[in-house]
Amino acid sequence: MSAQPPAQRQVENLAASLKRVGRQKKVLEDWAATLERTVGAHEQVAREREATRAAEIASEQAARLAEQEARAAELTAEQKAHAAELTAEQKTRLVEQEQKARAAEQKAHSAEQKAHSAELRVRSQELAAVDRRLRRTLESQSFRIGHLIVRIAVSPVKVARWSWRLARRVVVVAYRYGQRSLPAPVVEPIQQVAAKREVAAVRRHEILDLPGEGPVSFVDCRGLTADVRTATYERIAASDEPARTIVLTEDHDFIDLRELGLSFEYLPPFAEGSPWWDEVGGHEKFVAERMAAMRRGYGADDS
Repeated sequence: MSAQPPAQRQVENLAASLKRVGRQKKVLEDWAATLERTVGAHEQVAREREATRAAEIASEQAARLAEQEARAAELTAEQKAHAAELTAEQKTRLVEQEQKARAAEQKAHSAEQKAHSAELRVRSQELAAVDRRLRRTLESQSFRIGHLIVRIAVSPVKVARWSWRLARRVVVVAYRYGQRSLPAPVVEPIQQVAAKREVAAVRRHEILDLPGEGPVSFVDCRGLTADVRTATYERIAASDEPARTIVLTEDHDFIDLRELGLSFEYLPPFAEGSPWWDEVGGHEKFVAERMAAMRRGYGADDS
């Protein structure tokens, strides 16, 4: 046998080593597969044991629940029977009480009807007597003569009143025309005098003398919607001193204010084409003058 070269021997050694490594790798893979199957088997056994234990616990709990439900059913049956007895007694008592109350109410209603009918009979007799007296008075000659005398006496007073109203309207129209056309040095003294006379006239009629001792406050409700305005009126009426509060409004409906008993001042809004103000500035000037006059009149501004 001829000697092999070193390179060929190294190749053979490497091939033998690779075969050994392959065999060892296969052994390791078999061992790993066996270990994995063993672990899986142990886990399956553990899961089966846990499932068995859970089933046992569930069965025990179900038995306990069934026992508790049976006890509760027994107690509930007893309680229902007792409640039924009590309910029957209570219903009987309530029916008796309702019958007694209805009988008493019917007696009171019949007595009230009798009293009301007697009162209506008396009122009708009184009204009939008053009607007879009025007819006799109206048909009498003395009443007719007295009525004629009163009409004759009142006629000059009515003529004077209507004449004064007409003259006042003429003066107001001239005053407003002068406000728009005359220069400011001439108009301002006239406006101051008019404001003072207005305040004096109002004080003379005792309109500005409000009850209470607190300071007078003004609440401006112009520009509000109907709902918000009504809610504001109600809050003012429910405040500490509504009698010392003056509501400023531009709405011509004063029903809510009068029903709530509130004091108010009407400031007309600006309208295009109005004969009183040619522009917004004139209306603002009018509002400022009215506010100054009201503050002096109500004593809210001592300046």
